[in-house]
Amino acid sequence: MIDDLGASSAAAQGIAQPMTSAEKLRGSDQRIYLSSNGTEVLGFLKVGSKHLYLYDRNGKMVEADPTCALDFFVCDGCQRQGIGRALVAYFLEAEGVEARKVAWDKPTDKSLALLEKWHGLSSFNPQSNKFVVFDQFFE
Repeated sequence: MIDDLGASSAAAQGIAQPMTSAEKLRGSDQRIYLSSNGTEVLGFLKVGSKHLYLYDRNGKMVEADPTCALDFFVCDGCQRQGIGRALVAYFLEAEGVEARKVAWDKPTDKSLALLEKWHGLSSFNPQSNKFVVFDQFFE
């Protein structure tokens, strides 16, 4: 099931290799949050920590090990029904972290729109590692 979800996420993002698989989760500090209707999985959010070099708007480098959203996917027929918002809200509460303090790995435009609408996050300095950390991360 996890391998299938990872493959669906990769296809939706237009990337060749899935970022999420059962094998990649095994033996790592990564966690996966699932949303289901009781019979099928509707979406998932994979999280973990990474050691990152991040740059604020002034070019100041910060070395950090933030909680990272590594893969985020809601099945096509289930989007725009609050599933993604609920997954993010549950993850933030379970991990005890604020959305502004999360590093988001290669978020899609849909993910960025969700973060802006529900968490007021929109302004960020593009990072060379493709992670998005919003300006409020550095506060």
